[in-house]
Amino acid sequence: MLEKTKDADAKFDLQPLFANCRMNLGLVERQRRNLDQVRILYAEAQDQRRKALPTRAKDRAMRRDLAKGFYNFANLAIDNSDEAGLRENIDEAIKRLEEMLAENQRDLDDQYLLSLCYRLRADLFAALAPGDSQFGPAAIDDYSQPERIVQKLSDLNPSVTKYFRELVRLSVNLGQLSA
Repeated sequence: MLEKTKDADAKFDLQPLFANCRMNLGLVERQRRNLDQVRILYAEAQDQRRKALPTRAKDRAMRRDLAKGFYNFANLAIDNSDEAGLRENIDEAIKRLEEMLAENQRDLDDQYLLSLCYRLRADLFAALAPGDSQFGPAAIDDYSQPERIVQKLSDLNPSVTKYFRELVRLSVNLGQLSA
């Protein structure tokens, strides 16, 4: 159906739906531990997003979904013990979210997503720190970034409990590194 759609606006409206369906199916398959299928579904989703972006390069929802896709690929890399894949994908997610926040610093969703990306990269660095001391300070830096972001979000929205829970997790991680 997507390939048969000739109208550029209609196609742009369908591409995110198709991409999100593929990504969501990938998330289900990840829970079922069908990691080869996950890779295929995630790749299809990201491919559709990349195809759609040139049509409307400033579409925030599509750009956010692309960043989320890189985050999901980073988590898949963890499942596959693929350190290089984790680094590549999480760095790309961080880069894209930082670009979006440079355009609109007030977007709370983007701020929170960025904090999750920094946390994931910090988790990698913390895991590597026992074998290579250079990763300890990098992990502390990357845990400190989301801590600042989430503290600000929590201060602005004290009734949002997920911010408080994330602050606690980050404090525990920082404490473990400092011990």
